[in-house]
Amino acid sequence: MPDGNPYHAPMRPEPSKERLNAPSSRVVVKNTSEVQTHIVIDRYNVGHELRPGERREMEMLDIEIANFQEQRRPDRFYPEIDPANPQRRPKPLHPIVIEGIGPIPLIPILRLSDRLLPSRVARWT
Repeated sequence: MPDGNPYHAPMRPEPSKERLNAPSSRVVVKNTSEVQTHIVIDRYNVGHELRPGERREMEMLDIEIANFQEQRRPDRFYPEIDPANPQRRPKPLHPIVIEGIGPIPLIPILRLSDRLLPSRVARWT
């Protein structure tokens, strides 16, 4: 284990500073495919395996969220091969759905005066 880090994964690259500083949101990601497993990369460069029908909460970069949402637009079509014979074949929706987009919850830091001390608990009971 390099540097004594028990969480070091040699096959997973460390996230760059740019990636960690990029705008991100906490989301729920759902795999709507009935047969295919998908790997979704979170903000920290960790791949999450989503089996068919599985959903998971994670933090993702806003630009990657937008990319998945773009792939779900129903008005996307395959490029025309023969302009003389346009077919306008629609592309299927991507099976990854982004749900519950929200800000990253901040963990409140309690001050010593905010904690319930035994003397305060006695007053409340």
